[in-house]
Amino acid sequence: MKALFLALPLALLTATAQATVINIDAREFGFAFPTDPAPEVGQLITPITNPPGGPLLQLTLEPGTYVIRNATGMSGADPNFIGWNYSSGWVWSVVVSDAATNQVVYYADRGGVQGTQASIAAQPDVQSFQDTFVLTQATTLNFMIRDYYLPDNAGGVAVDVSLISSVPDAPTPALLALGLAAMGLRLRGRGRLKA
Repeated sequence: MKALFLALPLALLTATAQATVINIDAREFGFAFPTDPAPEVGQLITPITNPPGGPLLQLTLEPGTYVIRNATGMSGADPNFIGWNYSSGWVWSVVVSDAATNQVVYYADRGGVQGTQASIAAQPDVQSFQDTFVLTQATTLNFMIRDYYLPDNAGGVAVDVSLISSVPDAPTPALLALGLAAMGLRLRGRGRLKA
């Protein structure tokens, strides 16, 4: 029983959140900008939707380090979201911004420009896409593709976002240590009474 009391808090500290698959429809979620630069982390952008003024594709995450990866073939991933088309061809990109500040948190563009959706999906750097980003506080994120004119697009991308390392709240380690110490004293006290 003592081992269970000691193992349970450790298991709670190391448990990770479930993966979340986000399906980004290239006809619905993009961002506005005055020219066509590739977005950079920290850059201010204006998320847009089609139809204009519609709800953004958002996810709220706790502080921590997250892995973001291509979700093609995963449960919950739209099988049509293996790349997206705009006027110049098929591409694979994802942009993530902070909903409170509209600053870019993460950006990836893989596979170049291809002639078909199947050819962009077959690019090795698209198939193996995996990267990380860090949030220092709880943050609501917007997910979109890299385009400002959405009505002529097709397809989309599906990404998986998973917590790989959480940032514990400041009081949590202290409270955990206090609880373990109290359990240890209690168990120690029981042992003396029996002797």
